[in-house]
This record gives sequence, C-alpha cells and structure tokens, in this order.
Amino acid sequence: MKKRKYSIVSFIVFAGLLIKLSLVSPSVAQTKIVQKHGGKTINLKSLSISDEALIRAEGAVDTLNNDKVVRGYNTIFSAAGEDIIAVWFVCPQDLKIKACGIDAGDNALSVRAELKIVMINKEWTEKKLNNAGSENLGYWISNGNTNKIFPFSGDVTTSKTWVNNSAESNNPFGNDLWSDNGIGASLFPVDDKNSKSYQWIEMNILNNEPELKKGDVFAVCIKNSELRESNNTFGIMATSETGYGVFKFYANGRTPGDLTTAGWWKRDFLVNVVVAVEITGDASPMISDIDILETTLSKEARAVTAKIVDQNPSGGTAGVDNAYLQYFLNKDTTWKDISMTKSSGDIFTGNIPGQHAGTKVTYRIKADDTNGNISISGELYSYYVFGPTPGVKSLLVFNGMVPEEINQFPMNSYFVLDESGKVNNWTHDVWSYGALTSELVNHYTNIFEICSSDNSGENIKYNQGVIRTWLAQNGNHNYALSGQDWLGAKDGFIDKDYSAGSFEYDILGITHSYNDVTDLNASIKPSRMFAVQNSLLGDELYRKFLLWGSDSLQYDPYYELNKTENWLDGFDVVSDQQIDMQVETRVVNGTTQKTNLACLTHRTLSNGNKIAFFSFDPIAVNTKSPKTNSKYFRFGTSIQAPQVKVLQWFNLITGIEEETAMIPVDFKLHQNYPNPFNPSTTIRYELPYKSYVNIKVFDVLGNEIKTLVDKEQNIGRYELQFNAQNLPSGIYYYKMTTGHNSITKKLMLIK
Repeated sequence: MKKRKYSIVSFIVFAGLLIKLSLVSPSVAQTKIVQKHGGKTINLKSLSISDEALIRAEGAVDTLNNDKVVRGYNTIFSAAGEDIIAVWFVCPQDLKIKACGIDAGDNALSVRAELKIVMINKEWTEKKLNNAGSENLGYWISNGNTNKIFPFSGDVTTSKTWVNNSAESNNPFGNDLWSDNGIGASLFPVDDKNSKSYQWIEMNILNNEPELKKGDVFAVCIKNSELRESNNTFGIMATSETGYGVFKFYANGRTPGDLTTAGWWKRDFLVNVVVAVEITGDASPMISDIDILETTLSKEARAVTAKIVDQNPSGGTAGVDNAYLQYFLNKDTTWKDISMTKSSGDIFTGNIPGQHAGTKVTYRIKADDTNGNISISGELYSYYVFGPTPGVKSLLVFNGMVPEEINQFPMNSYFVLDESGKVNNWTHDVWSYGALTSELVNHYTNIFEICSSDNSGENIKYNQGVIRTWLAQNGNHNYALSGQDWLGAKDGFIDKDYSAGSFEYDILGITHSYNDVTDLNASIKPSRMFAVQNSLLGDELYRKFLLWGSDSLQYDPYYELNKTENWLDGFDVVSDQQIDMQVETRVVNGTTQKTNLACLTHRTLSNGNKIAFFSFDPIAVNTKSPKTNSKYFRFGTSIQAPQVKVLQWFNLITGIEEETAMIPVDFKLHQNYPNPFNPSTTIRYELPYKSYVNIKVFDVLGNEIKTLVDKEQNIGRYELQFNAQNLPSGIYYYKMTTGHNSITKKLMLIK
C-alpha cells in the first residue's frame, strides 16, 4: 500500500476544482514556490507552496463533473499570434487570488505572452460553461469596421457589437479582474513539459490581489503577443481526457481571413494552469493522505484511511461532522457510502467490502463539516481484484499500459495468427495492473512482459527482484521481456556496463547498453533492422522478408504506434547469448556512428530457464511505410513475428509448423484444375495478407468475359469454380490483381 503524505498549508483552485493543498515536508516552516528560471517566491500568509505540492495536491471539491479526473497532461495546447487561451475557475469559497501559474510545454521561438484575469458573466453558469461543447461562440467588432475582431468589449474603442455565433445569447466575458488597463503581465513561457513545474505571475505586482465570493467564476487569460499574422506559437501542457473545457480566441480564424472560424471557441481540453489563493471564508474540510490501494488477489475487505481536517478562516465554528468512503463497482457509477470512523487524531478509516475476481473498485472520500460545507476528494482511485485462472500457466504482462485497453490495439495484436483470431492453443492470463508480486507470479510457469513504448519509460514498473526469485525457484520457469526504453529509462538514459550480480548480466545476458541509437534526440525516424539467418527467433522473419522482396526491414514505432518516438537501445551480450535480431545504429555514445548492435537475444540459464529479451516493441516491425513504398508489410503482427517464435520455444503453442504452412507467404494464383476442362474448373489462389482481390476471365483478344472475384478478402487460401457452359471451346486467360500484384494464367475449354 502506498500513501501520499502532506501537511496542511493552503488551497489552490485548479481548472474548476478546489484543491486543498498540503506539503510533503511538515517540518519545514517556510516552503517556497519556485518560479522557474528565477527562484522567486510568493508567500501565502506565513507559509508558501512548493511546485511539488501543487502537482501532488489532494482533496478536491469538483462542482462540475465529479467523476472526471486528471490522469496526466499528455498534449500541448497552442496559441498563435494574438490568440488567447482562457482557463476558467469556480470559487468554492470566498477567496483572494495570490498568483497564477502555467505549465508551458512549447516555446521554441521565445514568443512573448501576457496574462490577465477576467470575470465570467453570471449568465454563464457552471453547467453552461462545462457543456458548451466545441463550438464557435462569437467576437466583438467596432461598428463600421468589421475587418478587425476583438476578444473583449473593453478592447473596442468605438461603438461595439457582439457577433454571436452560438446558441447562447451573450458573450461569456465580463470586466477585467486583474490587468493594467486591459494589458496583461508580460512573460516568456518556458518549455518545461518534462519537469512538471509552473511559471508564476504574482498578483501583488499590481498591488491588487483580487477578492472573490463563493460561486464567482473567473478566467485566467494567456495571450500570444505576436502580431496576428504570425504563426509563431507557444503551448501549454493539456489533456483532452477529462470532459472539462477551455475558451480559445482565434485572432485570424483557423483559416486566415475567414471570420466564420474566428473569435471565441469552446475547446474540449483541460489546460494546466493553476491559481494559488487564500481562502477567506469558511472552508470545507481538507482531505489528504488517502490510501492508494493496488490491485490485489485478495477477495477480503480492504481498509482505506485518510486525513480529514476542518478549519474556518472566518473565525466561526469548525470541525468534521461526517466522513464517508464512497465506492462503485465496474461501470455502475452509483456511489455507495461507507461511514468512516475517527481512529486517531485527524485520521479516519473505512472498509470497502470484499469483491470477487474480475471486479474493478473505484473509490474516493467525502466529508462535510459542522456548517454544512462539503468536500469530495478530487482524484478517483481504483484497483482490481485479480484472479488467476485455474490451470493456466502463462501470464502476459502489459507493463505501463491501461487495463481498460486490453482489448484495443496494440495490446490485442501482439500474438495474432490472422485477422480472425489469436495464435492457436495459447491459453494465458493478462496483467496490466502495475508491479508484479511474488504472490502473483508464483501461479505461473511462463511470463511474457511487454513494456509500454510511450513516455520514455516513465510508467514502467521494474520487476527484476520478483522475476529473479521466481526464476530461481524452478528451472521450468521461462521469461521474455520487451521494451524499447527498458534499459535506458532505469539508468538515466546513459550507456552502462553490467557485471555479474546484476539482473541484466545474470538473467538477460547483457554486458553493455547503448542508449537511443536511432538519433541524438527523440526521433520519428525508423531504425533499420536485420533478422539473423538460422537464428531461433529471427530465421522465419528473415526468410519471410526475403520472400517479400522489400528494401528494408525496420523498426517504426512512429508509424505503427501512432506517433510514438523511436527510443530503441542496442546492447552487447555474454558469450552464451544468441543474437536473433540486430539494429543499424546512427548514434553510439552520443556520436554519429553506423554499426550493428543486438536488439533481440535469447539464452538458456544453467538451471534450464529460457530467457528472451527485446530492446524494442515487437509489434512495430515493418517494411517501408505505404507512403513511400508499395512493399509495406507489418511483420510485427505476422506469424513470423519473433514474439510468436518465443511462444513456440517455450512450448506454449502446438501445431505452429502446420499452422505456418497454412499461412501463405506470398501472393499466388494456381493453375486451374482440371485443364483442359468441360464445362467447369477449379481456380485456387493465396493471399499473404488482407487485400482487395479482382479475378477476371478474358478471351484471346483481351475481351473481358466474366468477373469471378471483386472484393476485399482476408489472409488465407481460396478456391472458386468457373463454369464455362455458355462459352465456345477455345483458349482463355484468367488474371488476379491485388494492389501492386498481377498474375495471369491460361486455361483451355474443350467441348
């Protein structure tokens, strides 16, 4: 069980959420908000807030969509010249705004921005704000000058008109709450998408810390100060996975000069802008230190504790009146309440009832105080009750991937026999719920672990200790591991030597790693690969590639995995390690160098354990993409894919040779039988992958006689009957066309 530790300091309003904030180090009397690249601090009363605490804040009152939570900012929301990003907030209590922070994710061109705060008109309720959808709202113009549009009425110096483009009758923005006569505070957003900290603007630089009442709605507006003709942009980290939204003003419209796409739009993104505030009214209870329960094999009840504190800055009565552990099961989002009891001090405890295997449990904490103020923890926590299938001895692990996507690409496609199903006879359980445990792995004889290729390995759990112990228990335990940044991420993305005693050396057979051999920086380029002839795991891929006749076998995660960057590592091996695939490098040890390094190997340990290691994501192996070469083929999902060969080596699939023989390796059109014929004959053909097939019969003059097939068909072998009862005797030709392939055969009709 993991806990998050905080001591209470202050509050933050975070994109419609009131986040009750606390610090990691309760013994520190003065913790600072660090302004990036400046070290400046802002003080909230006698204490301050750290960037780390902002990121890890707990205990939110979400008055918009209680079930919507932020799972991480994974995209960049950009603004071009004179565009404005407006992030709106609801005041959960009376408060004073102390500072605004932004998490910039892009500003390569050093674009200047400005920040101000405006009120949202009261007609725009919370519900209306959240449900506006992605629509064009409108803009301001000067009467008599419709060529220039304005974001705010205060920007228009002559008689003004609001041009309304939405179902709403008025614009959302009221008067400026914080600006210098309409001009915002100047800043240069600093690209900080990797460090997850904020760039701060303090309100006291204008000697004005705005005070607001509970229920007031305001917006932090960040404008690109470049000319509206400029395409120079900056961006703020964002996510589209929450159901919240922001406003964006397009100065020139999405198409320059097109006023139908210009003006204010509601966009379905949550942008990482935060506001530090001082609560001046009666505050709702502060919830922190919530137990984070991991997925379990236990079907027993599970305890959850949380720290709940109630304070009243206005000086009135204070105290927690009720605390509830709320939970729901699977997709039934009806919350069930479990009363929590105070166990000691400010610690409250509740118990989630035991559940059967296969259940997903989602939970949160709710509390109210003696004055009726309610708090609900902002983050939803969840765990699964996992049950190993009796008699199943293989476990497929998706490390760093989302359980809800098990049946989606790519997780459902690593072991595909054809487009109709999985590799035959391989029965296995699937785990994608975090770190492995001894209790879990001891149910299995074979483990195949596939690590996520996203986010440079930051979501990967390293399981070396558990796996090493499990392997030592039985020589029949077999293990395969794949991950394009498994080596680099754990070692700080540097090349490293490994020696006896390390998991890499003892188990994987690696003596040295070469980090990111594709390029000096993150790359969208594919890497050229070579399957090793006569190797156990690479030979069938080698032979299939030769038959296919394409220019290069390559590792291409950017194409195959939806713009995932190529972080492939190479490595050196111990003497008993067998190399199955190699990668051609562009960079070694930070310098340009072209050589071949191992990227797929296998070995058998002294006690009999079979081990395979891929330093890449096997599903992303292909030939040249269809955009540049007609000989494209995704080998990563073929029967020749090395991960399928691992299953064969582990003796997990039977009949693979026969099955391989059944899968065509090339396009073929067989000679009809019988030939000569009267009046019908059989025509057989083979498709190595899903294709649009056209088969026609022609006479000796080239006239089309009949179309036999004209449709898309899956991989496989086919046969059809051609009946020539109404045709005269003679020689005819039948032709099969599939994309770039065309094959013609001759047949003879004798009556």
